[in-house]
Amino acid sequence: MPKLTRIQAAKLREEYLLKRELLLQEKVDQLGITLFDKIFEKYLKNLDQLNGKLLLNNNNISMVRGLDAIYINFRNTYNAPIVKNLISDLNGIIPINEKYFGTITSKPTITATKRAITVVNKGLGLTTKGTPIKNGFIDQFLRDDSVIKKIKKQTVKALTEKKGFQQFRQELKRTIQGEDGKPLSGAVQQYYRNNAYDTFSKVDRIASEEMADELGLLYFFYTGGIITDSRPFCIKCNGKIINSAEFRHLTYNKLKPALRPGIPDGKKQTWHPLEDLGGYACRHRKDYVDEALAIRYLKTKKDQVLNINTLLSI
Repeated sequence: MPKLTRIQAAKLREEYLLKRELLLQEKVDQLGITLFDKIFEKYLKNLDQLNGKLLLNNNNISMVRGLDAIYINFRNTYNAPIVKNLISDLNGIIPINEKYFGTITSKPTITATKRAITVVNKGLGLTTKGTPIKNGFIDQFLRDDSVIKKIKKQTVKALTEKKGFQQFRQELKRTIQGEDGKPLSGAVQQYYRNNAYDTFSKVDRIASEEMADELGLLYFFYTGGIITDSRPFCIKCNGKIINSAEFRHLTYNKLKPALRPGIPDGKKQTWHPLEDLGGYACRHRKDYVDEALAIRYLKTKKDQVLNINTLLSI
């Protein structure tokens, strides 16, 4: 089998990340359907009602308390296997990066790969065997109770307002599964969006950064293209070759105000340029290149090289 070119290896990496995220979204859509079935069809449909209206009584309040046990069973039976598969997919990102770097350097990549695995596992809160560490990222993600808290709050509100039973059912279904035509609008999808979808891109960037540092590579292409809601920062950087040593020292306050939208401002989250690139939900990637290609661009294609000063508020 012929050796992959750098462009082919980059495309392979891009396709892997996109496919894995789309597959996860499909699984999470089904997870929302399952949760609604367990919460409502198998449980809350037995709430006491009078003339089609919910009642605020001891039995119904007791049923609200029982939702925690329903959710824990759902989490362990249905959600945990998806998280386990997520870990497997995230682990697959490093071999893809190893293959990419093998196309741009003749240096052995085994040490760089081991370093990337160690750093990524630490960030995800995983042991060397890939199992979650207590209070690590994956463990906290799995034990996150924001979804069930939202469901309980909505149910108590419906009881207090003596809401119509069918109205409550439809509203709770929208809360859990989302609205038609509005992707990622359901509580389960939001839970994954807030915790998992960005993780594919972040793991890829962290892995590539660790491998690039180990292999002595300095320049990367900011890749991923432009879409209708691309942020000003990404539009400015997309397609350009960038010096990572300069890029890593960028801060929110150093950026031109026009380039700041979407970039973490430090109030809730600190911006780490090489890890976050354009900020939350950014799907751009870093494609590192060898020194010879970088020098060629610096000499003959200066319009495709990012001048870091054009990002700064001077």
